[in-house]
Amino acid sequence: MSLLTNEHLALGRVKRMGVEAARVRLDRLCADAEARMQQALENAPIGAVPSGYTLLNYMSDAELVLRHELILGLSLCTDEQQEASRRVSARLMARRQQRQSLRSRRQA
Repeated sequence: MSLLTNEHLALGRVKRMGVEAARVRLDRLCADAEARMQQALENAPIGAVPSGYTLLNYMSDAELVLRHELILGLSLCTDEQQEASRRVSARLMARRQQRQSLRSRRQA
């Protein structure tokens, strides 16, 4: 399977940053855009209807490119289904251990 140039760039960026840092950066981009959107809504005249009511409308071109690369890179680096399965397994194991602990306390 060969990756396209954009996919190579996105994958390289996320690998350099690390998956967790990439997620944090993506969250920060969205939070910044949301703050700009809220500010625009607060400064709008009463009764004005906003024309661009998504976060994407409040991102610069550079931020949109970075957002795209981060989302693409994260989707190539992570397996959401496998991660979810691991989290479910960990929760089940914790419940089992808790139940066993309660049973052993009752028996003692």
